[in-house]
Amino acid sequence: MHVRELRGLTSYRQRPVKTGTMIRNRLHSLLHHHNLLLPEEGSVSKEWWDQQGKISKLKKIQIHQELAMLEQIQKHKVEIDNEPGRQSLGKVWSKQTIQLMQLPGVGVVVAMMVLSAVGDVSRFEHARKLVGYAGLGAGVHDSGKEHIEKRITKSGRKELRWAMVEAAWRAVPPSVSPYWKEQYENSCVACVVRIKRSW
Repeated sequence: MHVRELRGLTSYRQRPVKTGTMIRNRLHSLLHHHNLLLPEEGSVSKEWWDQQGKISKLKKIQIHQELAMLEQIQKHKVEIDNEPGRQSLGKVWSKQTIQLMQLPGVGVVVAMMVLSAVGDVSRFEHARKLVGYAGLGAGVHDSGKEHIEKRITKSGRKELRWAMVEAAWRAVPPSVSPYWKEQYENSCVACVVRIKRSW
């Protein structure tokens, strides 16, 4: 029951994230379409858009609405993001969350995403089983004549795969850990194996 509730929370959190990404992509598309460059500080405020003479009045109305929606989504996202933090401190998840957050690149949201996808890690006899569950194992084509290793299968839980890749990206900078940078360059599978061992 706890896993189902956490899974519902992490799944719901993805909705405003995806919607926000779609809005930003539409705004970036407008920038490219009109050959506009972002200001140095990267600000794309309503005032900045209003100053762009290349954009029609109708497009500016659409932009104002997109920016208003983006602002609302950000507020909702902050509210939703507070809940995984609260859950991570609770009796059910606190111990496992602390263990996961000791790994480079794993924050509260990623840890809770992993926990919601995996549930009881003891049901996986070996780390490789968890790798397969995440869909991060390499696909293999075997025939009598050839053995070809393909890219990751992507056949497992996509939210777990997202969390692993996100953690790997955060652990990439050499300033965080040269070891984890090397592991990322080799494969995201290493992150899953470490998570299994850390439990």
